[in-house]
Amino acid sequence: MAKKQVITAEYILKGALEYIKTSGIEQITARKLADYLSCSTQPIYSYFENLDILKEKIIQEIYNAMNEEMLKESEDPFLQLGLGVVTFAKKHPEWFRSLYFSHKKSKMNLETIRGRIEKNEYVVENKINVESLHRHLTIYTHGLACLVMDQPTLYSEDEIVKMIRTAAQAFGREYM
Repeated sequence: MAKKQVITAEYILKGALEYIKTSGIEQITARKLADYLSCSTQPIYSYFENLDILKEKIIQEIYNAMNEEMLKESEDPFLQLGLGVVTFAKKHPEWFRSLYFSHKKSKMNLETIRGRIEKNEYVVENKINVESLHRHLTIYTHGLACLVMDQPTLYSEDEIVKMIRTAAQAFGREYM
């Protein structure tokens, strides 16, 4: 007798993350995911009461992956926030799209980000309004991320770093 395959919630979640890399979160259904995982829909619904709960878990995993990119150790943690968003969009365009364009409940951990901005040497020395700087840099870096999401070779990492630094200094001067 063949050994029965044990399907876990983690297996389903990892499979769902892989599935949306090519299809997007809007295309996911229990049937499509089950086909992708070569199983029935029963294990999916045994771990996730409904598709919305599964999508929330998917979004949380994507958010955690982006957070890792944004919060990497860096000589300039402030720069790394913006660079992390853009790099994440470049590496994982469908995940980025799922976070910001396809799902209703995505939000950044603003306290973590604000804390990094507040500690930045340039921000501290020049007494810059952190709220305003954060708002403008978020708009700028997410716009840049959207550009590279579909055109990953549009700018090199050096060009992206220079653009984010230039924008941060320009926005910073505005709020001194």
